[in-house]
Amino acid sequence: MADAEDNDDFAHQQKLAHRRAARAQLKLRLLLSGLFGSVTLSVLALFGYGIIYLSAPAEPSDPELEARLAATSHFGSNDEQDMDLIDEADGEEFTEDGEDGLLAFNKPVHRYFAFPAPFISNLHNSRKLITIELALATTQSPFEADSFIEDLRKIEPVLRSRILSFLSTQDPEKLTSRQDRERLADDIRTEMNDVLNRDEESENPGITEVHILKLVVA
Repeated sequence: MADAEDNDDFAHQQKLAHRRAARAQLKLRLLLSGLFGSVTLSVLALFGYGIIYLSAPAEPSDPELEARLAATSHFGSNDEQDMDLIDEADGEEFTEDGEDGLLAFNKPVHRYFAFPAPFISNLHNSRKLITIELALATTQSPFEADSFIEDLRKIEPVLRSRILSFLSTQDPEKLTSRQDRERLADDIRTEMNDVLNRDEESENPGITEVHILKLVVA
């Protein structure tokens, strides 16, 4: 009798297990079906949107916008056009100047070196002082001019010493007119080129101008 009851319980438990397994499989199938349906709908929706977007007529162009973009080289350009522009620029850079036959990139340019601090010195046989601010200029090819100005910076103390010594020899009565200022500037230029071992016959012109930015005698 007890064995029969145990067999009935075992059979009942097996039926329950089969039912639970069947329910789990059904839920899994329903879940997979739902996911597959969602993915399918999403793909169809994207496909339909793409067809509508591609088949829509193009928006009319804005002539004003196209003109602006063309002016800034962002519209209607390609690699060949860009290369043509580069070639034209290179050609212009190395064209000869009509007046003196010099290559454009090698034409003389002006470069300046301004002393950062003014010069203050006693004057000859006088209790007056001269205060003067100076800037030196050179006219050479760009590379040589830049190199020359850099050399001036390196020897600035030597140049200052020579200028102060020269100013101490000046007569205050000869520093009053415009012509006196021009003479003083030219004399300082000669002194500076002497320090640099440059003269009128040198291949490198050295300092070509001296600009007096400020001059006070008091």
